[in-house]
Amino acid sequence: MTPEQIDVMEAGREIDAAVAVECFGYEWRKDRRAWARKLSEDGNFGLWSPKNGPLVATRREGEICVLSGDRIPHYSTDPAAAADVKRWLWERGWETDSGWYDREGELTAEVYYGRRGGATDEAEIIIAPITGDPIAAECLCLARVALAVAGKGEKG
Repeated sequence: MTPEQIDVMEAGREIDAAVAVECFGYEWRKDRRAWARKLSEDGNFGLWSPKNGPLVATRREGEICVLSGDRIPHYSTDPAAAADVKRWLWERGWETDSGWYDREGELTAEVYYGRRGGATDEAEIIIAPITGDPIAAECLCLARVALAVAGKGEKG
């Protein structure tokens, strides 16, 4: 996933599933269960958790179809799940600092991140506009940071 693709991802199940896969060891596997095969003609892949086995989610042609009762954490909107993301980053030597800022009349959530102990001028930033809940916007930033860090070779 390129930095440009990460920067435009919106809060929701697609980015949540990407964080689960890239950071927490979930994986897509061919789903052979009958109910999953019925969801599309071109074949389904179920998301598998390293701890819980198969989850109630499918993917086809890059689109994520999440069904009720799924157990994929809401990394991009839930502060408790975002705390897991922050812990994941910390365990890999990354630190974050976040806040809300007014950028020429637009309120944004911003997360700065860099290697722990690194120079502050080497820190990078992820920004998301605040259109509703500012905490949720900060969660989205953290999910984007996790994908950016995973793209640097820091896998789950």
